[in-house]
Amino acid sequence: MEFKYEKDDIVDVKIEFMEPSNVATVMRMEQAFSIDPWTETFFRMLMKQENCVAEIVRYQAYTIGFMVYCMGKNSIEIMNLKVVPQCRRFGIGNLMLTHLRGKLKDRGSNYLTAFVRESDLAGQLFLQQAKFRAEKIMPCYFVKTEESAYFFRYCFNRPESDYAPGLAPSNRISSYIEDGV
Repeated sequence: MEFKYEKDDIVDVKIEFMEPSNVATVMRMEQAFSIDPWTETFFRMLMKQENCVAEIVRYQAYTIGFMVYCMGKNSIEIMNLKVVPQCRRFGIGNLMLTHLRGKLKDRGSNYLTAFVRESDLAGQLFLQQAKFRAEKIMPCYFVKTEESAYFFRYCFNRPESDYAPGLAPSNRISSYIEDGV
């Protein structure tokens, strides 16, 4: 992909449903930017499942990202989310998450979830800044590489009862400050 732009240029992006004609472009991105890339067969199999959705992110004539997610009764699981390196840190990933949060709200669902490789620090930090919480470590989750995964969850309207006793978010500093100070 050879195009030049500035951060302010990336304002007119569109999220569209992936068409079969987009698979070749998405597969090139997957092969170039993944440690353990999906095969085209696996990708097409997911696209045929009733609860799975594949979408691309376009800027002008360029596909600059994609996401694949599965919709459950109370949650949406992010299976794959990629933005080309030239467009990272321009808010494209956050735009994709905002899009998914809107789907949560529309469906009355509560959670966005994702499994992130232990070695994918950038992915972990991205989800952390997007208000996801790492809740579990899943040993040997990725079968081919035997790599562990972190299970991340974003809770839309998370009730306090969802937290383990004593672990609900609170303003710890306020307990040390006297009233009126």
